[in-house]
Amino acid sequence: MQVKQIESLLMDYFTDHSDFAGSYLHSTVKAVRSWLSANDVELRHKIKVRGVDETPTLKNERIPSKEELRRILLSATKQSRVAVALMAFAGVRPEVLGDYTGKDGLRISDLPELKITRSRIEFEKMPALVVVRSNLSKARHEYFSFLGVEACNYLVDYLIERSTLGERLTPESPVIRARFRMPPKHNKTQRPP
Repeated sequence: MQVKQIESLLMDYFTDHSDFAGSYLHSTVKAVRSWLSANDVELRHKIKVRGVDETPTLKNERIPSKEELRRILLSATKQSRVAVALMAFAGVRPEVLGDYTGKDGLRISDLPELKITRSRIEFEKMPALVVVRSNLSKARHEYFSFLGVEACNYLVDYLIERSTLGERLTPESPVIRARFRMPPKHNKTQRPP
């Protein structure tokens, strides 16, 4: 394609998608420019996008009230309750709890005040320290947060349930254990059920 045709194609795209957020369209321009530049093609004209700084999806967002948060926590499973509590009270991102495969996230060793023995699971001190390792941090540096009494109680309740179901909890055990099933493997000649 000639540069003029590429620019025309981009303009048609923006016209067809004028209902999209300006910030989204601007990131599209950046991606296309980057790809073209990697292939030694430079656009001749600047492409202007309206509303680059607007974030319409965030415009009406708000922090839930204490009562709304309580309803969320009480309607959740024990596992989800701990995840919500860690994000709401300790301020960690979902990625700190675990990656999408469930392989790496907060471990019991990241909660130094949590003590697990054969007969007890308890926090020695509350609020409890939460250590976010550098490999879990968005900025790639270790930082600390705290977990209040309510969240600590949710976590202890969840860990007791896991222990009762037969899981052996160690310092390397995940704070939130991934719960997912792999789809069954199908023979290429068989149709899935």
